[in-house]
Amino acid sequence: MTLTVHLLLVCLVYCTFAAALTIRNCINGQVEVYEDDGTVVTCSDIANPSDVVWRRGVGGEAIGECKADGTCSPVYLYHDYALSRAPYSSDSRLTIVRDYRANGGLEVTCQQMGSTSSARCKLVIKHHSVLNQCKITTDTERWTVSGVCQVQQAFASDNSYTCQWTGPNNNVFGAFEDGSTHQVCSFTQPLPNQEGLYTYRVSVSPASTNQFSQDVRIAAPGSMATSCSWKIPEGGNVSCVCRIEHPGSPPAVVRWQGQDGDLMIMSDVQREDNGTQFECHVTWGGGIYTSAVYTLLVEYESHESTVTSSQLSSSHLPSTLPTPTISPPGIRDCAVMASVYNSDPPMPPEFSSEAVISSVAAFVVLVFIIHVAILAIRRRREGMKAIQREKEEPGGTSDSLSW
Repeated sequence: MTLTVHLLLVCLVYCTFAAALTIRNCINGQVEVYEDDGTVVTCSDIANPSDVVWRRGVGGEAIGECKADGTCSPVYLYHDYALSRAPYSSDSRLTIVRDYRANGGLEVTCQQMGSTSSARCKLVIKHHSVLNQCKITTDTERWTVSGVCQVQQAFASDNSYTCQWTGPNNNVFGAFEDGSTHQVCSFTQPLPNQEGLYTYRVSVSPASTNQFSQDVRIAAPGSMATSCSWKIPEGGNVSCVCRIEHPGSPPAVVRWQGQDGDLMIMSDVQREDNGTQFECHVTWGGGIYTSAVYTLLVEYESHESTVTSSQLSSSHLPSTLPTPTISPPGIRDCAVMASVYNSDPPMPPEFSSEAVISSVAAFVVLVFIIHVAILAIRRRREGMKAIQREKEEPGGTSDSLSW
């Protein structure tokens, strides 16, 4: 009875160890082996003192065996593998030393010698990806964010390639542009509507040796201002600039309607252009963020008045003609005769300032000559009267006449 119980206990312990034999990192019957870093396949939980044998497939040809004392002897037919085991270790390792990709899809088995306990797993041969020329760009007018990344050197024997981008709130999106080459991983998504800092990062399979992530800041642009020409004469040119205090992030787009940018130029404006309106828009946040209207007002000469212009005006007010006043009858004063306006009349374009000055000077000389003549006539009359009085007085002589 005692012997029977002892045998049962030994069998139970042996079977327990046998059942625990596993291949490490074997997930869903597959283990990933990266050819560029010498990944090993490890058979674990070997019972001591037990030997283990490695095979290709289930019950297939032996690759080699490792004894409990750590001695490993690969079969001479297979030089693609190296076996190792520390003395009395519960682990044994298989390393592919050449022609990795020829072993893609191969199922390997580690079996504890002297028992039926074994573990098996399919090899998936891979090469790490390398990310290159990755970048994040934004489109202010469409209010989108895009990412692109070149994926190089990737290899997977099971043809399993994936790529994805992670954005705000851990949302996942993006894919390979061409499913057959697996070389470009990209995405396009709407930009967030709230100001803040948002991070976008890419991940691929096979896993990459380097990482990429980039922050996108959302910040509103500053106030808007325009600098436009003032009082445009007919035949002149218009230069008008529309700017914002700071561009924001992503940078706002400033553009005159119908133009390519923030500078608007018009040449040889005519009176028919008077009152034409031009709109400048600041595009940000998925639409028109703010705008301004410039009204072109042209200054030109007419028979009745001079029309002037002003900038950013919604209406045009013509200048008012002076109101004439009629001099009362009988007045002969030269200053009054010079003008019948109570304000300066519009000066004909052919009059120059030099001509006006000459006319005024001639007028002053004429007035002076008339004044001198009047004084001379008065003195002559007074002299004549004095002579007449002396003749009428007794004893008067003509020698008393004095000029």
